[in-house]
Amino acid sequence: MFCIEMVTAATLLEVWCETYDDIVLVWSLPTGLERMEFVQVKNEELDQLYSVAKVLVRESAKEGTSLFERSLARDTCTEATRFRLITSRQLQPDLKPLTFSRDDESRKTQTAELAALLVEMEKKPAASCLSPKGNGLKYWLENLLWEYYSEPALAASNCLRLAKYLEAAAIPVYTDTIEDLYQQLLWRVKTAAEATFQPSRAAKVLRKDDLAFWLREKVAGSPTVGSDARLREKLLSAKQADDTIVSAIEMRRNYNQERRRPSYLSLDHSNLVTEKIRGVLHHLKGRLDSGELPEGQAFHGTCVERVIAVKDDCDGISPKPPEGLLLGCMYEIASRCRHRFIRPKV
Repeated sequence: MFCIEMVTAATLLEVWCETYDDIVLVWSLPTGLERMEFVQVKNEELDQLYSVAKVLVRESAKEGTSLFERSLARDTCTEATRFRLITSRQLQPDLKPLTFSRDDESRKTQTAELAALLVEMEKKPAASCLSPKGNGLKYWLENLLWEYYSEPALAASNCLRLAKYLEAAAIPVYTDTIEDLYQQLLWRVKTAAEATFQPSRAAKVLRKDDLAFWLREKVAGSPTVGSDARLREKLLSAKQADDTIVSAIEMRRNYNQERRRPSYLSLDHSNLVTEKIRGVLHHLKGRLDSGELPEGQAFHGTCVERVIAVKDDCDGISPKPPEGLLLGCMYEIASRCRHRFIRPKV
């Protein structure tokens, strides 16, 4: 979410992954200075909404272990600081004022509610905590934004924002290739998060210009129409032999010809088979990206076997679609950047 915001918002300069906090955002200020925002992400299956008690409870009564104290402890740098909590669980009503934008008028109208929240929180032992810069609970509340999302809704929103970014940048791309590009972006963020801080500190930082260039470079390989050249490139990356590539291109062409002038399948049956193959490939690609399946030659072989097996799942279709037609469908999907045989490269 923040990476996509970074390439669209002029003031977000850098996104740091798993460094001084789960996420650190570097914002530019009108004064020419920078502001650091420390983001904690909690994807927890709680049996209750987040509450004042949950924010201030200490683990085993140990000082510095509450959600509030861990967040405020990041206030160490010379730059101005802000804080953000992102959770997958909603909040009790008394915490709702924290969900309004810090610079929004709606937040300013909550003065009484925020004052009452401060009084309530000050009753807890953890509320007396001060940051290394001497700031306390009142400063934290004034500079905190709390957001909550469900993971599926956030992913859908991110894909839409990514599509709008590419559209605004006049970069032509199929709508159905956005998901693949999004997966590659997730992989890039994952790689940054898992890099060791020393000696790979720079690898954990994503910068605006670098990321915008990377996105454009990835999209440049996404054809606006089906492409033999793109399919060849994907199969070469999977270390396929030249004769296999030639056969794949021929099967793809035969599949497209069948779509235009059906001789084996009606249009309805053709659409049904295509959706079945698309579902199989989507499932396999998910297992590939999770590391469950090996990439390259082995993964291509797995895809071939599973796609051919779709023929046995075509009850009610007679005659059964030929294997070459099924594989041609797979290669057409791959040529349109909706399938690949290796993991995304960062």
